[in-house]
Amino acid sequence: MKKIILFILILLAVIGLTQTRRQFSSIRTGGDIRFKTIHGETINMADLTGQAVLINFWASDCLPCLEEIPQLAALRRDLPTLAIIAVAMPYDPPNRIIELANRENIPYAVALDPQAEINQAFGGVNLTPTWFLFDKNGRLIKKELGRLDWTQLRLTLQELV
Repeated sequence: MKKIILFILILLAVIGLTQTRRQFSSIRTGGDIRFKTIHGETINMADLTGQAVLINFWASDCLPCLEEIPQLAALRRDLPTLAIIAVAMPYDPPNRIIELANRENIPYAVALDPQAEINQAFGGVNLTPTWFLFDKNGRLIKKELGRLDWTQLRLTLQELV
């Protein structure tokens, strides 16, 4: 009986990973995705050609997301040519995101996505944090679910910026 339960759990995990891979397979370039920031600015992904871009889908109730804010701020400081855009999940109330961004003095772009348009453009992100890294030509080179390996990310970024 334990073997059957274990088999079912493994099967469900494999199905989940397959669904996630399929979800991301449609993302190849950032294209003409537009981000509306909490400061009312519009950032067009196409306008970021020529610089590496790190997109972070996050939520105000996601502990790993909140713990990574200082590391993202350090990246912003250390790599000023890297574009960083944190996209709040559609279910997150805009006032909570704005309050949190102001309280934490977030130095990178924070975008709202109440209609899930950005979320859908990235294949329907369901888990936070979810990361996308694009090269200077706008090609997707890395996608990650969960906490990042910051040492590895910095090594990758040194090659890109």
